[in-house]
Amino acid sequence: MSDDEDDDVFQIPLQVPVGGALDNLEFPSDISWTTFRVMVSNQMDIPESKLDIAYKLSIEPKGDLPHCLRTAKHLLQLITTANQHLSGAIKSRSKKPFSVIIVDKSPKDTGKKSGNKGPNSKVSGVLLEPAEMCIELEWILQTLKRKKEDSDDNDDEENGDSESTFLSNGKIVSALELKYRCDEHSQKQCWVMRNGVHRQLTKANLALWALMIVRLPS
Repeated sequence: MSDDEDDDVFQIPLQVPVGGALDNLEFPSDISWTTFRVMVSNQMDIPESKLDIAYKLSIEPKGDLPHCLRTAKHLLQLITTANQHLSGAIKSRSKKPFSVIIVDKSPKDTGKKSGNKGPNSKVSGVLLEPAEMCIELEWILQTLKRKKEDSDDNDDEENGDSESTFLSNGKIVSALELKYRCDEHSQKQCWVMRNGVHRQLTKANLALWALMIVRLPS
């Protein structure tokens, strides 16, 4: 790299969220997209594969939405904007020193647990809608019916009982364990969120879910 090219490279102030606070860093304007992501993920102690970030400028109003930072093109736009402000090409009304503030967009796991609170119930971070539970109930009923028909074809007297006699908590739990068995986590039970994150279902989770299904109005 020539001396002229070295002179064109400038440092951009960066603030990265770390443990609820902001850590002050700098990065060169010629940084690559991959290197930038690795640098930020290491600082935030988040695996690079799970990094989901945006950014704001310190001179922008607090109420402004953050800017996307998911591609190399977004990073290039950030660097161009930073160059315009740092070089004085764009005059800002703000008296704050210019810096880029990283915004963490990764899903937050609060770890809170709650029981049945009206229309929705939360089981270890898993939101259960009544409609979802009805779908599970229908699936479980069909599964248990097939198992009962297969095992009791020759026992007509016992098969004369109503559905409620075989729709027990234990059998519902067994059916849920079968349905939510996860190949990615050693055959444990997982609920896959819409964003692809796996939430492990414990025995207590499944038992509570089964109890709510049994208590659904017929």
